[in-house]
Amino acid sequence: MSNYPGFEVFSEGAQDSTILKEVIGQHMNKGIAKLIQPLSEETMLAIQQQIAVTADWQEVTLKANVLPIVARVSSRIFTGPQLCRDSAWLRLTSDYTTQAVRAVYAMRVWPAPLRPIVHWFLPACCRLRADVHEARRVINEVLRERGKAQSAWEESYKHHDDALAWFERQAKGRPYDASLAQMVLAFVSAHTTTDLLTQVLIDVSQHEYIVQPLRDEIREATERHGITAVALQAMGLLDSVIKESQRLKPISIASMRRVAKSDIRLSDGTFISQGSSLMVLSDRHWDEELYHRAQEWDGYRFLRRAQTASDQAGAANLVATSPEHLGFGYGLHACPGRFLAAHMIKIVMIHLLQNYDWRLSQGQKPRIRKTGIFLDSDSNVKMEFRRRKT
Repeated sequence: MSNYPGFEVFSEGAQDSTILKEVIGQHMNKGIAKLIQPLSEETMLAIQQQIAVTADWQEVTLKANVLPIVARVSSRIFTGPQLCRDSAWLRLTSDYTTQAVRAVYAMRVWPAPLRPIVHWFLPACCRLRADVHEARRVINEVLRERGKAQSAWEESYKHHDDALAWFERQAKGRPYDASLAQMVLAFVSAHTTTDLLTQVLIDVSQHEYIVQPLRDEIREATERHGITAVALQAMGLLDSVIKESQRLKPISIASMRRVAKSDIRLSDGTFISQGSSLMVLSDRHWDEELYHRAQEWDGYRFLRRAQTASDQAGAANLVATSPEHLGFGYGLHACPGRFLAAHMIKIVMIHLLQNYDWRLSQGQKPRIRKTGIFLDSDSNVKMEFRRRKT
């Protein structure tokens, strides 16, 4: 569907986009340490604005409030402080992520021969096109303003340190679509990060025994190092908690979709013909031979593994990939943005654990929403927050 107006993000995200990979690998991942402070600063501001709680319990719809926080914090890295605090831009990127999924489902209802016609009239597709059009206007205006400022103050101009600037520098004259690049970043990060963070908050609220040990670990690490890369690395229990939530509820029951470029015969004799679509099942996440009491949430599971001699490759770390845990994919197909996503989730959890109490609202029984191959955290669950007494 990437050939239809508004759906371009699927083409850009699926293709071998050299510039995008270079930006993520050479700027975002290698410079992750210097991104932690702005991420922490924006997280604090975003939580205060989105969950304006007092010392009394206040109820919120969890996922609907997590999404704007994730959108704002990630946008701090993608577009800088100007746009990340622009409510219209945040609504646009969040809306596009939601509308893109709805538009795909709306299109799939129709036979393929009719899609080139009906996409012009389907409300979700119309809104998708409008979002892309507005994104182009906003991003092009920001780039024009930056270009004018640099021309006027060449010697004293302070270069921006965000994905907008990274793309400009990394392109080195090669053609690319700046606005589409931003929509791709928003699309691939917002839903998955929001979903995982929502699930972690639900799981922690249902296992109160883990809260105080998490707070103790955070206090010890931040007193020594502040909120830095060193401190985050020292938070093994927090790492384990997030990875366990991702194990028990990955984003889908199968991942890493690919098409066979040629005929393949596997070692067990299975024949895969050229052109076949392939996905890897996530069933090992719930394998009792790999995970003791695999159907139960155990926040210490991966911390224990990290402390054993058998964890030679660091497979228990949140960002590590293995055949036993495909939360971020595996091998060449591992998610390149997992380092930023992991840091974002950990920083949000640090601020929430340090400053807030939360619990499920009375009568709430969160359940996993199954849509096709996808496993979504409960978007309707309500939770109560209050500011901690210090």
